[in-house]
Amino acid sequence: MESIIRYIKVIGGPSGKEGLLVGLKNGQIMKIFVDNAFPILLLKQSTSVRCLDLSSSRNKLAVVDEQNTCLVYDLNTKDLLFQERNANSVSWNTQYEDMLCFSGNGMLNIKASNFPVHQQKMQGFVVGFSGSKIFCLHVYAMSSVDVPQSAPMYQYLEKKMFKDAYKIACLGVTEGDWEALAHDALEGLDFDIAKKAFIRIRDLRYLELIHAIEEFLGAGDAQDKKLLITKQADWAKSSNEPKAAAEMYISAGEYLKAIDIIGDHGWPDMMIDLARKIDKADREALSRAALHLAKLGEFGYAAEVYSKMGDQKALIAMRVEAKHWDDAFTLVEKHPEYKTDVYVPYAQWLAEKDRFEEAQQAFHKAGLQAEAVKVLEQLTLNAVNESRFDDAGYYFWKLSIQCLDIARVATATLFTLAKQSKNLGAYKLARTAYERLRLLKLPRRFQDAVDLGCLTIRSKPFHDTEDLLPMCYRCSTTNPLLNKAGHQCVNCKQPFVPSFVNFEVLPLVEFSLEDGMTDEEAEHILNMSIPKQKKKGGPWSETRMGNFQSLRLGEEPPEDDEDPFTARLKSYNDSDEFQPVVVNKPTLQTMSRSDVFILKWPKPLRYQFFRSLLPDVPITTCSSCNKLFHTDDFEQQYLQRGHCPFCRCKFEE
Repeated sequence: MESIIRYIKVIGGPSGKEGLLVGLKNGQIMKIFVDNAFPILLLKQSTSVRCLDLSSSRNKLAVVDEQNTCLVYDLNTKDLLFQERNANSVSWNTQYEDMLCFSGNGMLNIKASNFPVHQQKMQGFVVGFSGSKIFCLHVYAMSSVDVPQSAPMYQYLEKKMFKDAYKIACLGVTEGDWEALAHDALEGLDFDIAKKAFIRIRDLRYLELIHAIEEFLGAGDAQDKKLLITKQADWAKSSNEPKAAAEMYISAGEYLKAIDIIGDHGWPDMMIDLARKIDKADREALSRAALHLAKLGEFGYAAEVYSKMGDQKALIAMRVEAKHWDDAFTLVEKHPEYKTDVYVPYAQWLAEKDRFEEAQQAFHKAGLQAEAVKVLEQLTLNAVNESRFDDAGYYFWKLSIQCLDIARVATATLFTLAKQSKNLGAYKLARTAYERLRLLKLPRRFQDAVDLGCLTIRSKPFHDTEDLLPMCYRCSTTNPLLNKAGHQCVNCKQPFVPSFVNFEVLPLVEFSLEDGMTDEEAEHILNMSIPKQKKKGGPWSETRMGNFQSLRLGEEPPEDDEDPFTARLKSYNDSDEFQPVVVNKPTLQTMSRSDVFILKWPKPLRYQFFRSLLPDVPITTCSSCNKLFHTDDFEQQYLQRGHCPFCRCKFEE
């Protein structure tokens, strides 16, 4: 055993093969047979076992834990059926499967099925329960107490469960209880139970009445009996007694009529009791009951009925109609084939609430890419029409993520490039764009504007404004605006690093680590490095020769050691292949951590390292999208909009 034994219960068995129930301190409950060396684990709970008992059919297990809680489990499914407080011992009724008793706090508690417990005062510990007799151990004395089962019987009578009430009565009730059972069964037209009960109390007049009724119904013809009950229910309905009519319709098996009456009068408890009685094969009656429960706002009961039917689609539709989105999402995770039935109404609901971005994501999750793209396109169009170009740029970026294979319209791109280049003074770039436009078949709406632009551009200079030309911070080469190789230097092939607000080139140079050095190791070296500080104020030198003296101020002697990183910037040749700057540990140790920017990408991607060549230019990194910005631009955008200008992520202070 893995833990100390707290309780042992003998459960009997064939001679030489008897069984024991063992409760352990760690919450395990084992079954042991005397002829088998291996225990069988029935279940495990989180609390220690104080007492336990097994029902007569061995399908249910009652456990009292160290917190004085009685817990009842179904051993077939391992589910917890119910639990009751204030218990120190428990015992099942050996003559009735669905009844148990437990004692605690000087009270005896009897519980039948799912009904509330019946209590009466009694001292001691319950050790046995058979029929109406309870065996109790008090101090050192064992005593038996006869407890009438009237309370459980009346609980069954309230629910019109006459057969179960009769079984309880057979355990031991008073003559008055038998008479109440007989009359209730007769009023409920359960003649078989009524006859047995009247035989018990020897009431010959009612027995003769039942015999006469059965003869009238044609020796128990079920069809005539049903017809009689139905007519009686119709009379009760016309007499404005809806509850009695509903009960009679239930007795006659006319569940649809009973459900309509119960639903029209708003009796959810009666409706769920009826739904629990109806066989799951009667889908029409169960569906109508669930529909009425949903209309009454009892969505939990409605979900129970749909689960009984196994109709997951109807259950999801009910959650969607009730706008219970969290419950609907939970169901869709288990049944992904119904995701369209959830996310499409959810997206439409979000759109009605003016939450269009979330609606677009919902369409995407539903697999409706066309609708998702349509929403994004409409958002983009609205942003452009309202001159919200920042939002338009964001929506275009989102659209590009969803439509990676979107067509690139060369005509519109070149026309926009030529027009904007001309306005900004980039005449060489504009001339190139117009020349390429002349080689294309243009739409009619562009033709006149392109012809006019081709003529007017000839009067402009053959160069671009120098302020617009990007400079490479690795080799100090001024690059043209139109670069066939892409956004990189035409000389050293070093990629440019733009600021994602105005797309100016940042004074950053990306470098790589030498082989064998990990990203974390490089970051640690940078954090621990102590770079050399420049001496404040220039040195001076004095010279004495003959009759004169000279004093030189502000002239610095050449430094003995050149920056190793600056030396590595020149490690490139004129080949077409890009040669990155590779640094080793000594070079990293000479760098200042404030001059190095690290973009930490998730595994398996490597970190990116950038060295600032102009430390006086402040640069900011967004930890969400790993984009770089001029600090002034980033702070201005963040103060205006409250989020990152690129990914729109908000950061806590």
